[in-house]
Amino acid sequence: MKRFFIVYSLLFGVGTMVADDSIEVYGCYGSSQHIVVNGRVFDSKEEMSHSKEDGYVTNLKNKFSQVFNSEKKNEALTLTINQSRYQIESDDEGYYSFEATTQEDSFVDNQTVKIAMNGGKTVIGCQAFIPSPKKQIGVISDFDDTLIVSDVGDKFNLINNIFFKNYTQRTLIPETQESIKKLLKKDGKRAFFVLSGSPKQLQNSIDNFLDYHHFPKRTVITKKLNGDNSDSLLDQLEYKYAKIQKLILLYPNIRWVLFGDSGEKDKEAYTKIARAYPNRVEAIYIRNVENGKIEKFPK
Repeated sequence: MKRFFIVYSLLFGVGTMVADDSIEVYGCYGSSQHIVVNGRVFDSKEEMSHSKEDGYVTNLKNKFSQVFNSEKKNEALTLTINQSRYQIESDDEGYYSFEATTQEDSFVDNQTVKIAMNGGKTVIGCQAFIPSPKKQIGVISDFDDTLIVSDVGDKFNLINNIFFKNYTQRTLIPETQESIKKLLKKDGKRAFFVLSGSPKQLQNSIDNFLDYHHFPKRTVITKKLNGDNSDSLLDQLEYKYAKIQKLILLYPNIRWVLFGDSGEKDKEAYTKIARAYPNRVEAIYIRNVENGKIEKFPK
């Protein structure tokens, strides 16, 4: 990967800045007794900006800069939560993943977590999402063709959308956005997870799109396609089932409303979850990618 990054920089690395020794956080959430933090570390990573005026060449270059970076493998990291410190190590692709469980209610909403490397010279913090333990409704939504037009079923359009457009140029699906916003406005803050089949290398693009269109605060879960404990590239049903099951077990007081589309096994994964956990799924909404209509399905 580093060799590719060097070659790529020589060919395309004009007009961008390279940030040294950076830490990214992809997930920072949990419950009062369990916390999850994951992300990736780099020894060089290109920084870039995007606009509606960017052309195809600029977007392609920026996408490659996002996907191919020089990661820090087997890097020692220190996580600090409250007064406790934990030592972990990134894997051979620079990814790190950490989970801690306590017997007491040790974690609160906006729990501060600090991740450090280089002996504390490089530090990043995140505010963990810890929902209230009261009974409530939460939302889990797919991303492609549920919140954003990707045309997953048309490979030419899919490639064009992913590689030749930036997040400011992608098309929002407003009907799903409005439905989710209405649900999340009720009873104050609610749990909101975006579960995507996209690789983690595209996580920033997903978050940027959601921020750009003013989605509520959420946690984005993406696929880890390389390194240790990687997810299946093709098995969307089992991937989504396993991730939703983990959230169901983590949050026993939340009933979930699930949003998806007809293109990538969302309905099958959601109905399988509803059969396994009949009291934990409030409703299932599937957007028909052919006509754009959103239909509610019984559990």
